[in-house]
Amino acid sequence: MLDYRYNTFLVLAEQLNYTRTAEILLMSQSTVTKHIQYLEENLQVKLFTYKGRSLSLTDKGVLLKKRLSLVSHDIEELKKDLVKTDAKKSYVIGVSRTIGEFFLPKY
Repeated sequence: MLDYRYNTFLVLAEQLNYTRTAEILLMSQSTVTKHIQYLEENLQVKLFTYKGRSLSLTDKGVLLKKRLSLVSHDIEELKKDLVKTDAKKSYVIGVSRTIGEFFLPKY
């Protein structure tokens, strides 16, 4: 599972709007800002930039989005593979003779 701050980054990278991202993730706009600031400090790169009033990804942000999307997809596929079982499920039904005479078909 990806760190929740990377998930915040991915949603913001899609929306390119802090307010919408906060609404989607059910968190405050300041929390979204703190997540992105944490990632930028931790990775030591600028991920977003403003051009006028519109938010856009930097080249490093585009690279991170691309790679995180691949990793996120791989994690989801791995989860599905881990849940799959090769064993066939079987069920045994037990009934008393008196109930069985009325409810089970005769063969």
